[in-house]
Amino acid sequence: MAGLIVLTGLFPAPVLTVSFVLVGERAPAGTVTKAFVWLVTLMTSGMALGSAAVGLVLKQGGPSRATGCGVVGLTVSALKLLAGQSRLAADRQADPRLPLSPRHDVYRDALSRRPHPVVILGVGRQTEG
Repeated sequence: MAGLIVLTGLFPAPVLTVSFVLVGERAPAGTVTKAFVWLVTLMTSGMALGSAAVGLVLKQGGPSRATGCGVVGLTVSALKLLAGQSRLAADRQADPRLPLSPRHDVYRDALSRRPHPVVILGVGRQTEG
């Protein structure tokens, strides 16, 4: 059972990373912030509903069945990721101009405009650089 728990815990960080990169790439200009808000809202809601469901299963069926929920969740997630991958590949074939990797120039430009942390705290003043 411990192996299954470890297995289900390996994937959240990569899934979060890929989700945020895809949303950043695929959201239309001017809607990226709203798209990130929806992503975080849906992820948080899913975690809350999943926790509630597993709590009920744990109470009624014990730890083995609750761990089984993690395995089922992992399986469903893997299938959804495969389906999403094929859709992204189809979109890419339809429009070869779609990016394959993060828009590093956009991220670099955003980071270069970020104020210095001391300015955020109100201790200093921002200088052009």
